[in-house]
Amino acid sequence: PRQIVGALANEGGLQRGDFGKIDIRAGYSVVELPATLPQEVWDALRSTRISGVLINLEREGRGH
Repeated sequence: PRQIVGALANEGGLQRGDFGKIDIRAGYSVVELPATLPQEVWDALRSTRISGVLINLEREGRGH
């Protein structure tokens, strides 16, 4: 969770309070973020890498 929060916070300018539950699964993780995040934050988060791997960010209901 620390790497996820750190990467998303750095790329999107998010604060600790912006994060809800983090559910780490075998092939992906689910991170609760505010539904009201501006589009420019989502755009910035799309280029986020965690441990050198580009993440595939999707809003709820559009992926797993």
